[in-house]
Amino acid sequence: MTVTRVGMGLVDASPYEEARRWAEHWCQLWFLDDTGADRLRIADVEAGWATHAEVYYLLHRLALRLMGEPGRPMPLKDRLRAVGLDRSVRNTALWALAARRTDHRPVDVLALLEIPTPSMMDGVVAVVGELGVRARIVAGDPRVHLRCRRAGLPSEALQAVFSERRSADSGDAAVQNAFDRIEKDPPPMLLRGRDVTRQALEVIGPFVKRSLPWLVAETAALARAIDRARPSSMVLASDQHRLGRVATQLARGRGIRTIVVQHGLPQMRIGLVPAVADHIAVWSISSRKWFVEHGTPPERLTVTGNPRWARAFEASGAVRSATVILALSPTSVGVNARVVQLAIEAIRISETNSSLIIKLHPGHRDWGWVRKLVREVPFVRIIRNEPIEPLLAQSAATVVLRSTVAMDALAAGTPVILIRVDGGLSAADAELRETRLPTADDPSNLAQEIRALLKPTGRRAYFAKHAETIERLIGPRDAARRIKELALP
Repeated sequence: MTVTRVGMGLVDASPYEEARRWAEHWCQLWFLDDTGADRLRIADVEAGWATHAEVYYLLHRLALRLMGEPGRPMPLKDRLRAVGLDRSVRNTALWALAARRTDHRPVDVLALLEIPTPSMMDGVVAVVGELGVRARIVAGDPRVHLRCRRAGLPSEALQAVFSERRSADSGDAAVQNAFDRIEKDPPPMLLRGRDVTRQALEVIGPFVKRSLPWLVAETAALARAIDRARPSSMVLASDQHRLGRVATQLARGRGIRTIVVQHGLPQMRIGLVPAVADHIAVWSISSRKWFVEHGTPPERLTVTGNPRWARAFEASGAVRSATVILALSPTSVGVNARVVQLAIEAIRISETNSSLIIKLHPGHRDWGWVRKLVREVPFVRIIRNEPIEPLLAQSAATVVLRSTVAMDALAAGTPVILIRVDGGLSAADAELRETRLPTADDPSNLAQEIRALLKPTGRRAYFAKHAETIERLIGPRDAARRIKELALP
């Protein structure tokens, strides 16, 4: 493994991270001309920017393959997305859900949700709850719509019409022509000094040609939803992902303010910057600093705290058990396997009779290997979609390599131990480098930290030492109210 020194830590340059950085760079550049204009602009939609987060995953997988890294079978959902067919499936389901009775009354605030993960949903949902009847959710994913309905939240399914997707002036032909122009004059996409432009466009092409015509229909559907609601503000989980990017453009043309609720710990640009919304409701002073360093004008940043931590704050006084939570990260299988093995061995040698809960990352789907790895380990339990706040609040410690769960844990009053493993970039060397939180790189170190935190004196010492750091990371504790005031006219 090659490493480069940053500050006092070491930053991993493993193939996975090298591929991530390459994909992060090119997914925001491949569609731009020499002036920085979006060459995939279709029917007034900057489609290259709207889909750059989706293209990132295609390029990351390509880079790993070109570097000779072993690939794993893609789940069906990812295979459909890779060729642009997931949008027809998603929009067919939304169309069916939209046929049910829906409240279309005007509201002061319209919230957009398009990704059904807790980090992308919970903060916005908390703000909608604070706003009450003055807000409604427009759901760009059937799972979002169904979860909102089950929770009793006002939700409208985004209804993209098939005829709009096929319209002659903004559908297949326009997409094909735009992509053809890029193919004739592409930027040189170099990977380890090798020009891989042709391979990259071969991967991107099927996605673009099948998915972007649906973006035209989704844009029309979103415009109808906005015009029915006539809001003064829109609240978004992201202005970088597909519909969120389009929403900011539509809102700006209608004089509607857009507010993004920071959804994750800043780890990479994708999903966070370059910010295009009018306001970004950031967690803390620490988050604000990151956004400014990555080019966001300070006047567009408001420190509000994270509304999804309200449940963690409420649960923070729970009675602690001897349980340790291990949160896996969106990184390679090999790195996550080493993380799991490190945690299991640490529990074994700690002689504390502790149990281990492994929290799978919701953004990944290929987790079958985890169950095989821990099949013979009696003190391990695996969770994926269960609410994590109650578990965090009852646990002795949370162990992470690089995950937003570190922040969730600190909000719940649970100590965090950062770990390092070969080939994996640790938060101790990246976004949490300045915190000086306890860090372990082998089972004996980790076992020692766990034993200390199982004692009340050890917990008190941990929070006394890191109180200022935690306050700087977590920010205000009334985030939903603050964002409500930011959103209302």
